[in-house]
This record gives sequence, C-alpha cells and structure tokens, in this order.
Amino acid sequence: MSKARRKVNRGAPPRKKACQQCTEAKARCGLEKPDCFRCKSRGFICVYSSPSTNVSGTVLTRNAGHQDGNDEHFDLSFSQPANGVVTTTPSSASSLLQTSASFEHTSTEPQKDKSSGSEYELSVDDKLDFTVPDLRATTDSLQIRNRWMESFLPSSSQRPKILPEYTVQYLSCVLRTYPKCMLRPSGLPPIIHPLQFAGQVMPLPLANCFSLVRLWYGRANGSESIVTTTVKQEMERLLQEYQSYDQMELLAAFQAYLIYALMAYFSPAQGYSLVDHTTLVSLQDLACRISLTGLVCTAELSHSRPKWESWIVASAKRRTLYAMYLFHNVFNSVSQLPNYVADELHDLPVPATKALWEARTRKDWEREYDCHLSTWQGDELCISELWHSPDTGSSERQHRIDQWVQGVDEFGMALFAVCAHIHGC
Repeated sequence: MSKARRKVNRGAPPRKKACQQCTEAKARCGLEKPDCFRCKSRGFICVYSSPSTNVSGTVLTRNAGHQDGNDEHFDLSFSQPANGVVTTTPSSASSLLQTSASFEHTSTEPQKDKSSGSEYELSVDDKLDFTVPDLRATTDSLQIRNRWMESFLPSSSQRPKILPEYTVQYLSCVLRTYPKCMLRPSGLPPIIHPLQFAGQVMPLPLANCFSLVRLWYGRANGSESIVTTTVKQEMERLLQEYQSYDQMELLAAFQAYLIYALMAYFSPAQGYSLVDHTTLVSLQDLACRISLTGLVCTAELSHSRPKWESWIVASAKRRTLYAMYLFHNVFNSVSQLPNYVADELHDLPVPATKALWEARTRKDWEREYDCHLSTWQGDELCISELWHSPDTGSSERQHRIDQWVQGVDEFGMALFAVCAHIHGC
C-alpha cells in the first residue's frame, strides 16, 4: 500500500466508531472519550456504539447470566453531558448516585425519540405558547392537600366509598401500565398531553422521568439498591424544588412524581419499598399546588372556547389529578383503609373526548371544540355526575352519560368503569 494511501486511512476514522449523536446528525465525530467535542460543546448526551443503545443515553448490554422467565435483563451504564456529570456503570454505586437529579437536557435533539409530541411538526399557526395559560382555581385546594388525613380522622360529612375487590384489581392493571407506556417509542401515558412540550425543550422533571423509567425496568439483578436510591433521590429533589417551578414545570413535576409512585408501587424492586403514606402526602401536596394555579380554563366557566394552550394544560392537570385519586383509592384498599367520595372535585369536567385530546392542529381542535360546545350547550358533564346521587339511573342522567361515553378515550373509559362499579350508572 502506498504512503499516500496509508495517510488517507489514518486521517479518516471508521464511521462505525462515531458516537450516536454524530452518526444520526451525519456529522464528523472527533472520537474524544468519554464525550466527543461536538456533543460536549452542545451539551448533548454522548453515547458510543455498543450492542444496543436506547434513546435516553442508557447503554444496554445483554447479561446472559440472568434471566427470569421470558424477560431479558440488562446491565446499564450512563453517558452524561460534560457539564459536571461523570460516566458511570452499575459496578460503581457512588458514581451512579451522582446522576440522580442531574440528567441535563439542554437541547431538544436528544429528546426527539422520547415523546409522541416530537413526531408532530407544528405549523406556524399552530405554535404553542404556554407561558400564561388562562386558568382559574375552582376547587378546595386544602381539601386536596389534606385528603390523606381522612383515612385516619374522617369528618362527619365524608361519604364512604367501597371498592370491590375486582375493581381494585382492574384499577391496578390499568395504572401499572402508565409508566410502561414511556418505554415504547413515542409512548406517553394518557395523563401527559403529547403537545405539552412540542417544539420546545422537555421540562427537566419529565426528561429525567423518561431516563429513570428505563433505568427502573431495565435494571439488572443485584442493582436494586442503586436504582431505587437514584429514583428516590429524584423524587426528593422534585419535592425540594417544585415551589420554585413555573406552571409547566410544576405540571411536569406532578406527572413525573405520580409516574414514579405508580412504577415503584406496582413493579417494586425486590427487598425495597419506595411508596408509603408519606408518598401519598407528597403527591397531595403537589396536587394542592397544581389546583392553586387553576384546573379549569376561564373560558370553560363561561361555556365558550378557550385557547388551545390553556385547554391542554387544564386537561393534563385534571387527568393527572384523577389518576392520583384512583391510585390513592387502590393504595387505601390494599392497606385496608377507608376511602371517601372526593367531594372537593365535584364540579370539575370529566376527561374530554378522544377527538379533542388527540387533535394535532389548532384548526382541528377548534372545530372539535365547537362541536363539543354544540353538544353540551353550556352544561358539560361534571365528575360528580358519575357518582351515586338521587339522579343515578334516571333517563336524563343516562342520556348525558351516554353522550360522553360515545367519544371518550381509554382514560375516560377507565374512569367511567370504576365509577360505574362503585356508584352504578
């Protein structure tokens, strides 16, 4: 081989050695380790090729020595941005624990495969502005915050609610799938609206949540202590910081904390427990804060069409709140504690139709909302109409419920099924 040929070969590193970010961007990679110059300068997560790599920067390598049934187990390692976070593996507990509360996402580029919101290309007219959603507080926030106390010190005005055994099983089957939705490409649980972060940087609480959900379900045997401690530290960080968050970060924190609680409760790490009564207290503190910033659009109160952005925020808040209450019902039932009707939520709207929730352009959403207004004519169905009352079973009540059920998505149907089991319809 000629000298010129050898010089060319030395100057062109093999393409297969480039990091994942440079490969996807079809950019030249400097091959620096642990983070190449391009990723380091842009704050990207730098991951080099290995047997398989997920989109969050978690490198998964098959561990043939551990199998449980048909489930495959993985060894995990993280490669983080160069801004103060080290590269770690499960063999070093002290290093991995440094990553909790430190998953920095300074660009939307590493996050494009993480959320179903990123697959929608919004037009100029559809660009969303969540800076000042027009919401109003209509619920008793203190009652939401103090709900956990009812299990121990119920007031005389509380109405008992009995969950049949099979209803608890059904709810458990539904709720435990929510964190797992985040493992699928473009997957989201039905409490997170895909357009909450479309075209913008994902809020840090949710960005971390995607990474930690993958870490939790992909943990290798023997790494339970490290993984549970990492998740616990992130949950504690959210509780320490949420009072300083703006409205969208607060919503993301509430959603992420609930996802962690569902994940740890229904798929616990062997020998470790992250969910107890204090977890429910913390969730209800977050829910109280969420309700103080408003759960209903101002326009909804006047039976007119709100801004799309305000409706997205209000709807995601209400869905997350309803899911939290359902989880609390399961937790109390399993713990053999009493449940009570959530009278503080009585005037909140039920979850919107599938067509409204899944609309991906402003024009489509406005058209669907106009149909919604025409259908309900200023008298939208409230959550309390799904509870037992003197009107339960009446032709008028059944007609209103039928109108709603015709268009609901899986979340609305799950909520309806539970209410029908408990209260009748």
